[in-house]
Amino acid sequence: MEKILDAHKTTDGLLRAVQVWGTITLSFILLIYLLSALHCEDSSVRSEAQVTRVSNLDANGLNGLLDDQKWSDDLYVLAAIAQSPLATAEILDRISRKNDPRLHQKFFGTVTAMGKNSKGLAVMRLVALHPNVSQATLERLAQSKDEYVIMNVLSNPKTPEHILRAFGDIDSYLIDWGIVENPKAPPELLRKRALSKNEYTRAGVAAHHNTPVDLLPLLAHDNAWAVRRSVAFHPGTTHTLLEQLAQDSDQRVRDFAELQLKKRHF
Repeated sequence: MEKILDAHKTTDGLLRAVQVWGTITLSFILLIYLLSALHCEDSSVRSEAQVTRVSNLDANGLNGLLDDQKWSDDLYVLAAIAQSPLATAEILDRISRKNDPRLHQKFFGTVTAMGKNSKGLAVMRLVALHPNVSQATLERLAQSKDEYVIMNVLSNPKTPEHILRAFGDIDSYLIDWGIVENPKAPPELLRKRALSKNEYTRAGVAAHHNTPVDLLPLLAHDNAWAVRRSVAFHPGTTHTLLEQLAQDSDQRVRDFAELQLKKRHF
């Protein structure tokens, strides 16, 4: 009995030790997180004036800011430049050549420092989304290790087809979303994604004008209402198929199908 009691005491002691150690570890993690958040906040505060200034700069001024060593690698300043409508292809390319891994990652800061980038999109995503970005810059960004950056590269109609095909066999919903959002996506890449497990991917395929019409009847019977509704958006959807969708079990599908029937004067 004494051995049993001793064993219980030992076990209780170990459990208390584990609990204490767990509490210490959690407290340490929280401390690191808070210090990191404070550092991020402090960094963004220092950048606020320059971020605000960016909106008043022309292309020469933006280039000058990139030449300024004090701000040329500042995360918030680079994001602001990448969102400026006056950023040229050359300026965007200069940003894309930077090797800082932070530029490929989501980030946060004060409201003023974040500016229009309220979602905290990575700087390289902002570059890939810019209407002035060049094909060469997109090809460089296609080498990113971040799939969100890749997604925006693939969705850009300026991205050459060989880049889309290079990612065509990769199993990733972010890669799929990038491809189906590209208006120039090849039909065969869309066909591969018609049976994706992700309903948003299938919905993108259903609505894409390059999707082969022979896939539309299959997608019109999809379990997800959003996919069936997207079929009604496809320019190749027949009158018969639209009438079928107008009798769908989901009101949202029926309403959109009926709207398309009226627009096409069927």
